[in-house]
Amino acid sequence: MLPVVGMALMSCHNPVYDYEGDCEPHYYVKFVYDMNMQWADAFSSQVNSVELYVFDPQTGEIVKRFEEFDTSVLSSPGYLMPLDLEPGNYQFVAWCGLENNMENLFSLPSTRTRVEEVHCRMHRDYDDKGNAFQDKQLHHLFYGSLDATLPDEEGTYVYQVDLIKNTNNISISLQHVSGQPLTADMFNVEMTEGNGHLKHDNSLMDDEDISYRPWHLRDGAMDIGGMKAENDDETLNFFMAELSTCRLMKDRDPRINITDSSTGELIYSIPIVKWATTFRSQQFADVNNEIHVVYDDQEYLDRENQYNIMLYLDNKEDGGWLTATIYINSWRVVTSQYEVED
Repeated sequence: MLPVVGMALMSCHNPVYDYEGDCEPHYYVKFVYDMNMQWADAFSSQVNSVELYVFDPQTGEIVKRFEEFDTSVLSSPGYLMPLDLEPGNYQFVAWCGLENNMENLFSLPSTRTRVEEVHCRMHRDYDDKGNAFQDKQLHHLFYGSLDATLPDEEGTYVYQVDLIKNTNNISISLQHVSGQPLTADMFNVEMTEGNGHLKHDNSLMDDEDISYRPWHLRDGAMDIGGMKAENDDETLNFFMAELSTCRLMKDRDPRINITDSSTGELIYSIPIVKWATTFRSQQFADVNNEIHVVYDDQEYLDRENQYNIMLYLDNKEDGGWLTATIYINSWRVVTSQYEVED
């Protein structure tokens, strides 16, 4: 039998199960989201809807669909989804987070009778040149799957479906080392990747290139008096951009390009996946300060859903920008390079 988190075989005369009124087996699914950097189950706080599709693994045909959209039920500790199924072999596919959001940015096909039809597509807009773009904050989207055998013996069986979050947020901050003011209209920021369509197994389907653009821009200045040398400027000027993107894959090379909006000059071209997986630790502490080792780059990308990039700029002598330093999630990547290459 494949993963079962709890299995209790009791006599039908046991008073614990008298409320069930029979000696039939009873099946439940427990959803767990601990594929994160805390190694802690955050299902009840982050998942606000569940759609579970059950298929015959031999034919690929759908057997039944279960759903739960009541957020008060899903946020209750120990939530279990009851399964009204006959004993047998099944393939479970779960998409979570499609409902109960301000903007419905993901959807499944209208026809879902076979397992390969349960794929998820991110909505996108098109500019006047026909190029696809996404400039909204993507809500949490989760995926999970399980092959399970439901036995014909009396008892209560609980099957665990582990979830992966498929949405990421990238925060980019630019700071000028010489104190020059930076404003949001000075830069264009975008990441191009064709990852807006996910298969029933959570791999990427063929998709058009999508320009992910910031859903939030901010500029400002911060007084850092006493933190710098006596003759240095005591104001730190900054520009910030936040963008969302779908699942990042270790074998792909999406780029975040930052250009000077007035000249079109490329300031940075950041290979976010290559740098995030190269310049990272392999050891991480969970909420209980227990150390976990992550060897696989895809596991790291699936656990890490927030990427913070800090860039430090200076001026070139002949105009334009000189990149001084870059950090990704606090890891220093490169220094004193103008056009960044991997």
